[in-house]
Amino acid sequence: MILAWIVWFFLVPQLFWLDRVLAGTLVRPLDLGLAVCFVLALFARTRALPALLLAAAVGRSLIDDGSVALHFLALGVPVAVLLPARGVFRGIVWQASAAAFLALAVPRVGGFFARITHTGLDAVEPSTVASVVWAAILVPPVGWLMRQLPPLAAFVEVEP
Repeated sequence: MILAWIVWFFLVPQLFWLDRVLAGTLVRPLDLGLAVCFVLALFARTRALPALLLAAAVGRSLIDDGSVALHFLALGVPVAVLLPARGVFRGIVWQASAAAFLALAVPRVGGFFARITHTGLDAVEPSTVASVVWAAILVPPVGWLMRQLPPLAAFVEVEP
């Protein structure tokens, strides 16, 4: 388990760097931060969530503007909102709805906290209808893939 934590802390910055590189090349880039939030909110062990979110915030702050605290709040608040509905979001329609919610919530929450702290978030762009639809289509399969691969596979909650 310790190896999974070490790999997660070193892999997350590369994941957000890859997201930045892909954003410049793809027509409709997928925000991998949404996929990370999706997996953490719906499938990760609740006891591991704070450290997993902290690693994601550190990785995102290394690549994008804003402090670690700002990214922790931008990613953590939507995850916290979805946590009570974990049992509901098991079907693909519900997962697509959760992905659409994250596509709407993460940029708005990030923008809200950026305005409060007077810092910029370049990577957080306002949500458009197309970005929400693309997130609803692409985030559940990418989230499934992330749940199957290490290191996130070690942190997925086992269903009874």
